[in-house]
Amino acid sequence: QYHYYFGWAEYVTVEVQVILLVYLVNKVGQELVVSSAPMLTKVLFHWTNEAVGYYMAIIGAFVVPTNIIVHSMVKEADERDTLKTLTILAMVGVALVCYLPIMGDYTLLQYLLGTTLCFTMLNAIEGVVMSLLSKLIAPELAKGTFNSGLLATEAGTLGRVVGDMMITVLADGALSSTELVNHLYIPFFVCVGASLVLAIRFYDHLVD
Repeated sequence: QYHYYFGWAEYVTVEVQVILLVYLVNKVGQELVVSSAPMLTKVLFHWTNEAVGYYMAIIGAFVVPTNIIVHSMVKEADERDTLKTLTILAMVGVALVCYLPIMGDYTLLQYLLGTTLCFTMLNAIEGVVMSLLSKLIAPELAKGTFNSGLLATEAGTLGRVVGDMMITVLADGALSSTELVNHLYIPFFVCVGASLVLAIRFYDHLVD
């Protein structure tokens, strides 16, 4: 009976754990961009909730075209290289959102470009991650209750929870609007960097 409930764990290899961790970080970022937007745009640019809703709809509309374009550009490329490239682009987006005093005033264009690039790249990464997971997952996890779909769903749910917790915890204590941006996005930049390091470290193992 113990093996029935927990035997699936032996099939969750290090490679699968790495992919699930990358997926978790991905969901943290998506949740961070979406859930922090009303707060940040209000304190930074005095946006209304209606304006935030329109913006979320616009960047959401970018997701499908971006995935189509990415697929057409990299369909012959190694998915592991695609994962690294998209992760680097997502980091560029996160870096754009952050504020550095040497940059002068924090601008609306900076925030829009950064969050749009970050969000669309994270969504593009999700497709690559799921493709890699399908190749690495053991056949034993393709059936039963504790299957690969459940693992991915739970990793995604945990990522969204962590994203919301980051907003709650890290936003506390910010003394200015730009400091609030940095409190939220600099830690996530580190998280994305760590996921990139993992992808590079286990590059040779992320293949069936």
